Amino acid sequence: VISSTQAGISLLPAVIYVYDPVTYHPEVKENLEANIGRLIYAEDGNLYGYDFRESAGFGHVVKYDVQTEAITYTYFPDNIERQGRADMTLFSDGKFYSVGIGPTRCSLFNFDPVANKLEHVWYFGQAENGGGPRHISKMEGRKIIGFTDHGGDNGLGTHFQFDINTQTLTTKAQLSLDALRNPLTALTKASNGK
Repeated sequence: VISSTQAGISLLPAVIYVYDPVTYHPEVKENLEANIGRLIYAEDGNLYGYDFRESAGFGHVVKYDVQTEAITYTYFPDNIERQGRADMTLFSDGKFYSVGIGPTRCSLFNFDPVANKLEHVWYFGQAENGGGPRHISKMEGRKIIGFTDHGGDNGLGTHFQFDINTQTLTTKAQLSLDALRNPLTALTKASNGK
């Protein structure tokens, strides 16, 4: 079992570690430049995560090669994403999707591990579809759903859906004081379809 830790208050670095569920022994493999989200296993046999740092001015994808234990960082070409706001989600097109927030704009982006390429697929504007996207979930039909934490008609965020096939974003609901507002986690689909 492989996972990562958050940098501690004692200035210890975040690390990638292997945990043996039989002996209950964690073994540190590599130090990280910053905290990363959940590591995702890809078809190429490697693990990927997106870092959550903001102070350095940009975010990046972390690739951990399970065989060689080497770490590779892939940066945005424009260095616009300052902070990842959701774990990456792997879709059937072989790409990871996530959301990030920058100094002037927020976006939904994807990462292609084969081409080793990051690209923005949608930019959020506060008025029409909210700002500060976070916590996306994978749905059937290559759709992504998620929330923003501000903007929209009421200034409290929106519930949105992005269609990977058509590259279009639809606002499904406006968040309000009377209903859901400022959600903190991703949605999980239950057996009743909700």
